[in-house]
Amino acid sequence: MKADKKEKFMLRFSFYLLIAISVCACSNESDQGKDERSLTIANTVAQVGEHVVTEADIDAEFLMMPAQYQTKKDDPKLRVEVLKGLLDRLLLVEKARQVGIVSDPATQAKIERARQSIMIAELERRRRAGETSDAEIQHYYEENKALFIVPEQVQVRQVLVNSGSAVASVLRKLGRGESFESVVERMSIDKKSKTQDGELKPFSRGMMLPAIEAAAFALKEAGDLSDPVQTPYGFHVLQLMRKLPERTLSLDEARDQVEKMVRGQSHQVWLEKVRNELGIRVLKDAYNISG
Repeated sequence: MKADKKEKFMLRFSFYLLIAISVCACSNESDQGKDERSLTIANTVAQVGEHVVTEADIDAEFLMMPAQYQTKKDDPKLRVEVLKGLLDRLLLVEKARQVGIVSDPATQAKIERARQSIMIAELERRRRAGETSDAEIQHYYEENKALFIVPEQVQVRQVLVNSGSAVASVLRKLGRGESFESVVERMSIDKKSKTQDGELKPFSRGMMLPAIEAAAFALKEAGDLSDPVQTPYGFHVLQLMRKLPERTLSLDEARDQVEKMVRGQSHQVWLEKVRNELGIRVLKDAYNISG
């Protein structure tokens, strides 16, 4: 009998012990859940529909901004402005969901295309880190100087008028010794060049109307005037400002262009390497991409 009583006592003790452990565990889980909920509530800034906006979301917005703004992420006023923009965006996204735009196949295709573009841009950014050294730029420039030859150019001023009588008046004024700039100011109908005393940007052959080009390149000395030139825009009288002989751009002048070319060349080499690494299979003969 004593053994039976002892066994029953141990069973009851074990049962109550398990209950106590369970209660403690539930209490601990409840406390942990409360802590997590409290942390979430403490960091929650706003809510749009079911979307909760936290301080971390605002921090993430700053990471998408230029560096000068990222250093100001703790500025309270700026954080408010960033939150406003974020809420407006989320509000419109929520509305788009409500009207079914998100589930539209065409929209889904655009979203996927945008996602791919972002991934490719980030892949390119990481690949380009540290590339195009000064030595590579110098080497490419020296090997391809012919690409950086600027042909002969000419720069002229012009007076543009809309009739034969007006161009005769221009010639009379210039013949009496009036300055070209004053005649431009009083008579030219070309609003753009008029604000620059009639000056046109330097141009090489093939860049202007043939009649203008021929008259400009025929002028010999700075200050020489052309005969009137008629075009669909009216009558032009040109004055030579300067002639610029053919020359090769220096490396400093061409650096941006050279760097762009080097990067393009590097990209093609890298892309071919990726093709060989991952492989491409075209399964329909009608799509021959090797041609």
